Amino acid sequence: MRLITLATAVLTLALGATAVAGDENPDTDRPAEGGGTATSGPKLGPRTDPMPTGWSQKTINIMVGAVQRTVLADGPGSDTYSCGPVPYPIIISYHGRGSNPGRMRGLSQFHDQKYCSIVLYPSGLNGLGRDSTAMSYGTLKSCWQGAPYCTPKVPGTGPPETIRDDVAFFDALINLVRTEYGSWAALDRVYVSGKSNGAEFANYLACYHGDQIAAIAPVSGPFYYAMAGLDADPSCSPTHPIPVINFHGDADKAVKYQGSGRWESCLGNLCDPPDRVARIPNLPKWAAAWGDHNGCESQELDVPVPGAAQPSSGQETFLSKYYNCNGDVEVLHYHTKNGLHDWPSLSPNDDNTQDDQTFATVPAVLGTMNATEVIVQFFKRFTLRP
Repeated sequence: MRLITLATAVLTLALGATAVAGDENPDTDRPAEGGGTATSGPKLGPRTDPMPTGWSQKTINIMVGAVQRTVLADGPGSDTYSCGPVPYPIIISYHGRGSNPGRMRGLSQFHDQKYCSIVLYPSGLNGLGRDSTAMSYGTLKSCWQGAPYCTPKVPGTGPPETIRDDVAFFDALINLVRTEYGSWAALDRVYVSGKSNGAEFANYLACYHGDQIAAIAPVSGPFYYAMAGLDADPSCSPTHPIPVINFHGDADKAVKYQGSGRWESCLGNLCDPPDRVARIPNLPKWAAAWGDHNGCESQELDVPVPGAAQPSSGQETFLSKYYNCNGDVEVLHYHTKNGLHDWPSLSPNDDNTQDDQTFATVPAVLGTMNATEVIVQFFKRFTLRP
């Protein structure tokens, strides 16, 4: 296994709270295994607040400014979902463009009781633009802030049109958990994941609003940048080192693994700026940029993952790892040869039973691993500490 010292400049991070490698038991402050040291934190004493009512599966409406937003919530505490230990980690899972919370719930399965987590599947507002499958402008689909087709002004809400604020929605979700769960919620273990445009938004939050985020897990994300010729966003400025785990297939027809050229995605007065042009970065270079953001000093590139192969589809998964980083964080990039625009799974799901571009039903093309299981185990290693 070849170790290489990164020769790129290390970004100086404004450290407030920092995600650190920690022990999986938050009730202790003993050193973590694997070389990271958990920062000492307050031990959990007896709880005087009552057990939260929790959500087994519940749709909740939240007012964000003057806009009603919706989230599908799952969590321990109800008669049908009781588990330990406490406090419970929080996972927010964002759907892709044109999708919905129910589909994302079915794909990611973070609410499985074995993960014992508070899980939120938010719903995006509509945007107006063009994606990789549309031949003309004017395609109206749910989406998340930061994508060129996700117009800052929400179609059909005006005049004057509502201004999209998915970042404020994220803050409202954290407040919802705080109100419902109190000290039963591990607010130092907020994890953000997403698929496609939802993955792009997880990256967006980490870059520009990551002070409450302990780790992110973007899957098949496009990570749009407006300036041609760049594979890293020069304005991305995380407030602390952020652990990143990412999955992407090199046969993805919707989000090209090697990146895309000019992509004119938004026209008209709903756009800001008008006539925005965006592009998709090269995915390996995007992952390397996160290594730079986190000040990682070592890397291993495209190492085969033992047992992660599907001979019937020609799929095989490789791992690029960036480590020896500030805050003992890591960046993991899983590259699947012949992998599609899917949430990797060893079982049929809504992704691997549809064509990448036409979305026609096809025989299931199983992945080489269960991405959700790998993501949750990664999340467990990191905690946000002051």
